[in-house]
Amino acid sequence: MLDFSLLRPGSKADIVVEIDYKKEKIDVRRSLIYDIIDENIILSQTTPPVTSHYIDRKVMVTYLIRVDNEQVRYGFEGTVSGIIRDYRLTSSESVSAFIVTKQNNPVQFNVRMHFRVKPGIDSGLSLSIAGEKMTIVDISIGGAKVTHRSISNIEARSHVEAVLTIDGEEFPVDALILRLWQTVASKRTPAIEFIVMKFLTLDSGIESTLAKKIREIERQNRLKELGSDARNINGRKTPNPHELSS
Repeated sequence: MLDFSLLRPGSKADIVVEIDYKKEKIDVRRSLIYDIIDENIILSQTTPPVTSHYIDRKVMVTYLIRVDNEQVRYGFEGTVSGIIRDYRLTSSESVSAFIVTKQNNPVQFNVRMHFRVKPGIDSGLSLSIAGEKMTIVDISIGGAKVTHRSISNIEARSHVEAVLTIDGEEFPVDALILRLWQTVASKRTPAIEFIVMKFLTLDSGIESTLAKKIREIERQNRLKELGSDARNINGRKTPNPHELSS
């Protein structure tokens, strides 16, 4: 029997139904743990619901626990093994539920791993491939979209060794190229190549450093947006009452 010591009926859970690495999207649905029977977890139905279409499909069940006075998210992979249309919650109440059969032990999990940010020139974050510095369009813990002004020999589904530079410190990263495309060159503008990659090997140290930098960039971007909104408000012309009434 797998270890369920960190799970309790009544605990909240976030169910990762699908991760689309190409589109960089993650489908997370909130749920509640109703019961735990051996390796099976009975969960409250989500919105949108987990239907019979998901039977035998793998999902991630994630939840928060307190470690050293901090909330840490853990998760494990499981298979949707059943749909219960009238799960008896109390003697007088029945609800919809579904069953996930646990497949492995919990590991630390980041639901926001695919939250993407657009770093500025002065963000302290850069990425290079084969010694060539790329322009980062956006980046997450899961991967990045970059551009450069040349056509490379990189092919889709190939593996590359990239280097992430975070505040001057270099981190080697293995990456899988998911897709790439080029713009059409003209007399005035050279061709630009876009590359979308998935990071394959981020140890806990690199992941923690990158996550911290992403949060920092997110805060900086929000401050810039707030500053822009404030300037727009302050720069508005005071309307003339006669113009409003005309």
